[in-house]
Amino acid sequence: MPTDHEARAEEIARGERYGKWRIYFDPPPIPIRTLDWTYVHDDYDGAEDSGDRRCGYAGSIEECKADIDEWEADNA
Repeated sequence: MPTDHEARAEEIARGERYGKWRIYFDPPPIPIRTLDWTYVHDDYDGAEDSGDRRCGYAGSIEECKADIDEWEADNA
């Protein structure tokens, strides 16, 4: 049976919902912790030429949510 910590780590690895966004803990193999969290909108297409900015990186889940809230306010 997984511990509470292991269960939470597994949940984070699958991604957490925040409205129409998903937030993942996916730290890159570098010593900088400001890119550990990734957020992406459900409708993000990822094409380089699309200009779609509905994705990003942050140092914490709270920073991701603040970035998302700012994007939503600017693009409402």
